[in-house]
Amino acid sequence: MKGTTEQGRRSGEERFLPIDTVFKSIELIAESDKSWEDAAQQCVSEASETLKNIRELKVESMKALIENGKIARYRVRCRVAFAVDNSLRSH
Repeated sequence: MKGTTEQGRRSGEERFLPIDTVFKSIELIAESDKSWEDAAQQCVSEASETLKNIRELKVESMKALIENGKIARYRVRCRVAFAVDNSLRSH
C-alpha cells in the first residue's frame, strides 16, 4: 500500500495518508479562565475559522497567570498542523 503510516493513539489502528500529503504548522497562543484544555480548544476553534484539513495540535507550553494567590488564566502555546491543499497545483 502506498502512503505513510500514522499510528492511531487510542484504537491502535493505522491510517494511511496519501504519499504526496504535505503539512504546514502554525503557532497559536490562547488563554482561558477555565482550563488548559479549554485554551487548547480555543486554538483549534479559532484556526478552524480560516484553515481546512487541521490534523494535529501539539501543546508546546502551558502557563498559569496568577492573581491574588489563585490561577486566574490558563495559557497555552500550541502548534496546529494542517494538510496543504494541493488541488490548485498545476500538473
